[in-house]
Parts: sequence; C-alpha cells; structure tokens
Amino acid sequence: MPILKFSGVSTELVEKYSQLIDEIGELVNAAPENIMFISEQSEIFPKTGNQAPIFVTVEWMARLDKQELLAKHLTNFFKDYGTKVGVFFTDINSKWYMNGNKVG
Repeated sequence: MPILKFSGVSTELVEKYSQLIDEIGELVNAAPENIMFISEQSEIFPKTGNQAPIFVTVEWMARLDKQELLAKHLTNFFKDYGTKVGVFFTDINSKWYMNGNKVG
C-alpha cells in the first residue's frame, strides 16, 4: 500500500508515472489498487535553468528488500525531468487506516 507523494514535478508527469501502477505493484509486492500517487504541486529550489530537484516521499508498510528497487525505479523515470531525484521512505507499520479499518 505505498503512498507516493511528489514535489518538484508536474501533475501531468505524476499521472504519467502512475500509469506504471501494475509494474510498480509487482516490483514492491503490492496490489495495484492499494497504491496511491499524490501530486504535491510544490516547487523545490535551487533551480538550474528550467529544472529543479524532484523529491518523492514514500509512505508504506516496511519492505526493506524493496526500498532500493523502488528508489531506482523512481530515479530512472524522473532523472531527465529534474536536476536530481531524492526519495525518502517512511514506514507506517500499524499506523495506517483505510475506510476506518487498520491495515498492516
């Protein structure tokens, strides 16, 4: 159930990345219907020309063996759209509720 939040990138690009949902689900062993993409629509500085850094926050149930795989997947997709791509993982084990029910 990863929740991916994107800063420093357009909503259109987040939507384009979200089209890889089946591939991402397989990569991190998550059902595609449990994956969410959030466009924060914020800017990150410093910019170099038209490009700025891109920052992705991933909130999920800990998958230590999948962290690096997802970080590389995100970096490979977004590397041409920003000066650098940072990915930060937050484990929300036992703290996530969906439709009022505790998940994980």
